[in-house]
Amino acid sequence: MNEAETRAELIDPALREAGWGVVDGRRTRREVIAPGGLWQQDHLSAFRKMAGRVTIADPPAKLVPRLWAKATGMGESLPATRQTRASLLALAANDAVSTAAVCWSILAWGGMHGRHRDALHQQADYRWLRIAQEIRAGERTRRESYEVFADLRREQSLSGMGPAYFTKLIFFLMPRQSVHPVGYIMDQWVACSINLLAGRDIVLTDANFRWASVHKHRKLQSTFVVSDLNDGAAYEDYCCHIERLARELSQAPDATEWLMMSEGRGLGAWRRHVIEHRQPPHE
Repeated sequence: MNEAETRAELIDPALREAGWGVVDGRRTRREVIAPGGLWQQDHLSAFRKMAGRVTIADPPAKLVPRLWAKATGMGESLPATRQTRASLLALAANDAVSTAAVCWSILAWGGMHGRHRDALHQQADYRWLRIAQEIRAGERTRRESYEVFADLRREQSLSGMGPAYFTKLIFFLMPRQSVHPVGYIMDQWVACSINLLAGRDIVLTDANFRWASVHKHRKLQSTFVVSDLNDGAAYEDYCCHIERLARELSQAPDATEWLMMSEGRGLGAWRRHVIEHRQPPHE
C-alpha cells in the first residue's frame, strides 16, 4: 500500500468517523505544501546532479577490526579482513556472532579514533551493549534507540561514542525484516547535508570557525559536530527526511544517506558544495 492508498483507505475514513470534514461548508485539506516545497531547489539540483553521476559502491573500510580492537581484548573474535556495509549487515544477522563483536566491528568500520575506542572500552558502565542487544533483537524503534543512547551521553555514561557513532550501531543492528523502519547514520556530513537541503536545522550541530593560512591566503575554515542535544524526536525527523529525499531521487534511503557522506574527506563534489554553503546553526 502506497502513501495515497493509506490516506484514502485508512486515514480519511478515520477522520470522517471522528467528525472531521462532515460540517457543511468545511473540509479537511489533504496537504499543505510550504512555499518553495520541502527542499531548497538550488541545493537539491546540485545534489541530484552529483547523484546522477556517482556509482553506488560498497568499498571496504580502511581499518581491520581484529587489529584495531586488539587493545580491547576483543581482537581475536573480530573479522580479520576490512569490512563493507554488506559484510557488517551479514555479521549483525548472524546469531553465532556476539553483539559485542558486531559492535566493535562497526566502530572499526566507521574509523573510530583509538583514544575514543579506549575510553569506551575502559568505562565501567556497559549499558550501551545491553541497548545494542535490544536493538539487534528488534525490541526498539529507531527513535527509542536514539533516545536511550542519548540519555547515556547526557549522564556522561557513554565515553568516546557520540551520535555519529551510535547511529552507526542503530543502522547496522536493526533487523532488516523488523516491523520497525531502519534508522540511518547521522554524522556531520549527512547532518549538514540534510540541513542545507531542507534550509533549516533538522539536526542540531555544534560549529567551530577559525582562520587558517592556505597557500599564503587567509581562509575561514569550519568544523561541525552533531550535538548531544539532539533527541529521539529530532532523529526520527532526520530519518523521515532521508526517506523523503530518497523518494525524490528514486533511490533507496540507505543509498541516499551514502551519497551524502561517502565521497571522501573534502574530495567529492557534493562535499565541497556542503563545505562552501553550510551555515552556522541558529535558533
